[in-house]
Amino acid sequence: MNYVFFDTECSNCQNGIGKLCSFGYVKTDENFNIIKKKDILINPDSEFLLGNAKKGHGISLAYPLFKFRNSKTFPHFYTEIEMILMDENNLIFGFSASQDINYLISTCKRYSKEVIKFNCFDIQLFEKNLHHLKNCTSLDKLIDTYHEKQYTYHRSDDDALMSMEVLIALLKESDLDI
Repeated sequence: MNYVFFDTECSNCQNGIGKLCSFGYVKTDENFNIIKKKDILINPDSEFLLGNAKKGHGISLAYPLFKFRNSKTFPHFYTEIEMILMDENNLIFGFSASQDINYLISTCKRYSKEVIKFNCFDIQLFEKNLHHLKNCTSLDKLIDTYHEKQYTYHRSDDDALMSMEVLIALLKESDLDI
């Protein structure tokens, strides 16, 4: 069995439709030894609106926007992403996974692709339940809490790697295993 940790980034989510601009993942063995780490840059075929209407500021993506625009669109990467997520030998993990799954679903629908159906464990919800919290904790706060290495935020493969490291710390702290 392999473990796959994934994350996505979007150029915008106007009208509730996420336009994927990256899909990153880290694939490990059962001992969390990294087999593969990859960030797939996707041309979202849409404008980049990275601001936050509530707070007045937004995220900074890990790459210059031209790198996304010079990439291929989602249909080119669909089969690769589908194979990663649907491989029966892979156990899938995400952080705040419902958001990433919704972005993936809306991007599949946007390009008239069959929605990729897979099971996923949400590390953020695991942490919330484990610590009996009312609200979810952010990835950056958990990285700070567990003094794990920081990589580049909003770089999908690095966010996936940080999610893996948080899960390892949570499992160790609670004396649990997968």
